[in-house]
Amino acid sequence: MLTLRVIANIVKGEISSTLNLDQEINGFSIDTRTLKPGDVFVALQGEIDHGNRFIDKAIEQGAVAVVTDQLPESNTIPYILVDDCLAALVKIAVHQREAFKGKVCGVTGTVGKTSVKEAFRFLIRQNGLTVHASEKSYNNHIGVPLTLANLDLNADIAVLEMGTNHPGEILELTQLVRPHVAIVTAVGPGHIEFFNSVEAIAQEKVSIAATLVEGGVAILPADSEFLPLMKGVVVQEYDRTVISFGKSEAANVRAESVDLISFDKLHVNANVMGALISYDLPTSNYAWINNSLGVLAAVHAMGLDVIAFSRAFANLPLVEGRGYIHSIQVKGKQITLMDDSYNANPLSMKAALETLSKYPGRKIAVIGDMRELGDFGERYHTEMGQLCKAVKIDRVLTCGMLMEYAFNELADDQRLGHVEDYTQVLDVLLDQLMSGDVVLLKASNGVKLHNVVAGLLSASAKAMNS
Repeated sequence: MLTLRVIANIVKGEISSTLNLDQEINGFSIDTRTLKPGDVFVALQGEIDHGNRFIDKAIEQGAVAVVTDQLPESNTIPYILVDDCLAALVKIAVHQREAFKGKVCGVTGTVGKTSVKEAFRFLIRQNGLTVHASEKSYNNHIGVPLTLANLDLNADIAVLEMGTNHPGEILELTQLVRPHVAIVTAVGPGHIEFFNSVEAIAQEKVSIAATLVEGGVAILPADSEFLPLMKGVVVQEYDRTVISFGKSEAANVRAESVDLISFDKLHVNANVMGALISYDLPTSNYAWINNSLGVLAAVHAMGLDVIAFSRAFANLPLVEGRGYIHSIQVKGKQITLMDDSYNANPLSMKAALETLSKYPGRKIAVIGDMRELGDFGERYHTEMGQLCKAVKIDRVLTCGMLMEYAFNELADDQRLGHVEDYTQVLDVLLDQLMSGDVVLLKASNGVKLHNVVAGLLSASAKAMNS
């Protein structure tokens, strides 16, 4: 039980008042917009603002105490004075992790980590267990400690997402998490501008297994060319067990066959550590096959019921912006919209285009810049144009400065157009749509193709209501 007295002792802070020191707190917040009554507000230094500026707002929202590096003039609730608020949050995170008696799963990867985390969270609940998981994409040096600080000590399983865009970050995070199971969903050139090579990214990702508890298991992507490297690190340096997953026939957890049933259903026949199982996924996005195999590998590693967990995939709620499928009518034309606009890197873009290529109907790809590729930007955008030709995407609309490299690789009859900004996309697209089209929208989040999705859905809603 965390009380203000216990918290002050954990962070070695000076407390301003002896009032209500034995009051149990609900949790910790760093954002007054999401703070709940009974929370302790941790006033972090942000990139632009300092949390100290929002202390009064936190009190209005019901904060029972504030962790701060500067005592304010007013003293209406207890303040815990520390030298470094983030360091204090980390100390609380360490305390809570040490107190947690359940199983912990850590998830990282170039693509799929949030999807895998959310899927595992859902399946755990569907199978009658309690789970504590990272909110949204809270996967960095602030999000991970905050998730641990708020850890429900009564939960059966905790699932934490860990991300990186600089070398060494995963190791720092996993030292806090200390997982029983560590999943690397995939390895590719995401955030490669901060690394020397994809191999360096593989070495960064596999460091999630560095702090696996005794008997812990690393879940690694069998289809990665860096599997031997990562497996060697886990087995030889960390002395831990590896389970591989993917399409490869050598994978411990693999898809034996996949049937596209409809736009919103894939049927998977899988081999999980020698046991044959079948299950349905509520999507036609082939990237979810790999996601589901990674989850089932973790289910097996935790000693849970693989068959029962696999059945729950059929009811999995999918997140908009991550391959969500819409069937809409726009300007009198019925189309299928693949909303994969939340983010993109070469690995996820390749998966999305390959998925699109499997659909019946005219296939249209609206693809925007992939960010944080640094000096590799021209190369990977050029490859996307070549891929569009190879998998026979019918029409391609490119958006952004870097995607012009892809546009230049397209055949003349594939070129729907090239625009510099998302605000130009909708007009071009609406002008060209035909009934039966399947339209993919994918780019890095900063390109803002989600606004185009919103425009299409709005146009569809107006058509339905008119």
